[in-house]
Amino acid sequence: MPKNDWNEYKKLLIHEMTENASFRKTVSEALTKLSEDVSGLKVKAAIAGGAAGIVGTGLMTAVLSAWK
Repeated sequence: MPKNDWNEYKKLLIHEMTENASFRKTVSEALTKLSEDVSGLKVKAAIAGGAAGIVGTGLMTAVLSAWK
């Protein structure tokens, strides 16, 4: 590469900026998908926790009612 060749350096710089933009877009898409997956898991966990609480409360009520 000739000394002080701005055009070659400019091409390299533009290429690197394009590559970085592509990488940032890929990472951003992956994080968005992960966020959606976590949100779905939170909903499932809340439903399972509510169901477990209802079943547990029903069992304890039945046991205490039978014990009297």
